[in-house]
Amino acid sequence: MSLVAAAGCSSDAPQSTPSVTERAEALSLIPDGPQPVLTVGSFDWNHPAIRLPTDFHTTVLYGDGTLIRFFLQTRTRMAYATTSIPTEQVEAILRLADAAGLGDGVALPNEPSPVEVVDGGWTVITRRSANGTGRVIVDQLGSDNDQSSDRRTTLAELVSALPLGDVDTWPTMQIERWAVESAGPLPDLATDSWPWPDLDPGTLDWKFNDAGVRCAIVTRPDWEFTSDEAATLAGVFRRPLLPSERSCDDVFSWRATLAVHEDVSTPDGLSPPSV
Repeated sequence: MSLVAAAGCSSDAPQSTPSVTERAEALSLIPDGPQPVLTVGSFDWNHPAIRLPTDFHTTVLYGDGTLIRFFLQTRTRMAYATTSIPTEQVEAILRLADAAGLGDGVALPNEPSPVEVVDGGWTVITRRSANGTGRVIVDQLGSDNDQSSDRRTTLAELVSALPLGDVDTWPTMQIERWAVESAGPLPDLATDSWPWPDLDPGTLDWKFNDAGVRCAIVTRPDWEFTSDEAATLAGVFRRPLLPSERSCDDVFSWRATLAVHEDVSTPDGLSPPSV
């Protein structure tokens, strides 16, 4: 009887089974590979103690539904929370990204705020697809000006679609491994240009990419940010390793995916810091 019943139930299954077209669409939406499929980074002038390289964004979504949010547990200590969302939700988020033009795999023009802002902040959104990695920088996203263009409206919907409202309920993980990056020559430990006096740069296992950026992996749990770190202008940064990264080769690969070749300051056309 159970086999007959099971067979009877199976006749209704095609109604809820994705079609070949739907499966193909899902495969085209979510590219192969271990790197994130979407990242969102918000930058402003309210955290002078934190300086991060341009290849690091605080919200990271993977194709398998893993969603990560980096945050400050204290003013100087960073951690991350993680959860998993269903494939259908990943697809819906990526469709919004594609509707905004990010699926074309190119860097889109900056989206400045239609209203002049004295103390600005901006959001960087990237979407990795089969076409490459699309990127856009939006000034003052999440403000009352999001209806000023169709693209701004869609990007605001995209960010709102990320289920970050319940991030406080996600499991929290401490950061143990970091990538130290520098686009310039190795600083002298005896000068003020090196931000970590207790870490000798000469002892690190530096790797280089073709653009001359150096990288070293440092294992240091609960590595707090310091005032010296914020003050240095040497172009030396550190960031947490992403779950998909194990080595500097992975860091360089991610920089190449994002088309990041050097660290930059305020993007052109966006609101300057207050003085």
